[in-house]
Amino acid sequence: MKASITRALADARLDDARQYRAAHGHLDPPAPTVVNGRRLDAWIRVQRARRHLGRLTPQQITALDELAIRW
Repeated sequence: MKASITRALADARLDDARQYRAAHGHLDPPAPTVVNGRRLDAWIRVQRARRHLGRLTPQQITALDELAIRW
């Protein structure tokens, strides 16, 4: 059950990122940027740190690469 909740949250955050990129043409939001009640700028910062630490899966990296995240 925990994995499915975690996956649902990750999917929701990716949807927020897609929505922001579609509206702004990039995925480098200034702080604070709130999308659907969640801090998108903070989430992106955490994803960058997780990649640097080797804690993102290849699928997560691919999903963010598809949104042209600036690592």
